[in-house]
Amino acid sequence: MEIWYYGFYPIIFIDYSYVGDYELYLLSAQHVAQLLKASVDLKPEVKMEGLIFDFDLNLEKLPGNKINVQIKVPYKNIWLIEKGDKLETTLLLSLEVFSDSKKKVWDFNEEYSISLGQNEITETLGKSYVIPVDIELSQGKYRMKILLENKTDGKKVKKTIKFDL
Repeated sequence: MEIWYYGFYPIIFIDYSYVGDYELYLLSAQHVAQLLKASVDLKPEVKMEGLIFDFDLNLEKLPGNKINVQIKVPYKNIWLIEKGDKLETTLLLSLEVFSDSKKKVWDFNEEYSISLGQNEITETLGKSYVIPVDIELSQGKYRMKILLENKTDGKKVKKTIKFDL
């Protein structure tokens, strides 16, 4: 018989055949409940580190008071979950454009679903998921607030940029 301690809770193993084949011996249902509670209480908290959710932003002025905004999110920074044989997530993009007088002149909200098959994952190495948005505004000075959220892990990134047309 061997007795191990998990915190203050004993775990008993018995070798009935004396050949090194130990089996867990449970004293009672209450003993099982205590072991399960101890495993939850003593379980170390594991934090995900190293994955930085961020994006690059490119603005391109187009003829006719238009501007093309490109949000580029590196695939390596996108948290995906497995659903069936695919890896999936949804990105929520919110753009707000304010005039020089701090009045909101344009806004945009859209969800983008990303779904990658097992064979597509290697194709994304070193690449970014690109979200293009075209905006038409009159001449002036503007400030744009960008909020990008990964709905899978809840991480959000906010950026603000000033631009002229």
